[in-house]
Amino acid sequence: MPKIVDTDKLLRCLAFLTALRQNTSVDSIREYADLTTSHVNEFHTILSTISSIGIDVSEFFIPDQEVKPTVTPSPVDNATGRATGSATYSEEKYVRKSIFLAKLDAIINYLNMLLEDKPRKTGFQTPT
Repeated sequence: MPKIVDTDKLLRCLAFLTALRQNTSVDSIREYADLTTSHVNEFHTILSTISSIGIDVSEFFIPDQEVKPTVTPSPVDNATGRATGSATYSEEKYVRKSIFLAKLDAIINYLNMLLEDKPRKTGFQTPT
């Protein structure tokens, strides 16, 4: 376990991550909605702050290939009800909400484990 040098800064980051998680809940955003790059940028800024105090959080960053434009609706022919033309893509980039929340939940869990006072037991434990 890494030694935590700046507990206050880490606690502040955890508070921001928790607030981000609460405001990205299924209730506040459609369950299968994509999230914009502003969500990703905010998340990455918090991760960079954590990294600046000496905690390796590299695997929690959302990979660039997961942040991409989405297909935008094509105009519909009123007579046939079918889309006309080829697919077009949004200018804004998005990340799937499921990917974002998985990374967000993982870092929150990791930081909570780091901040626990007692060491964690891992692996199989036999009953006594």
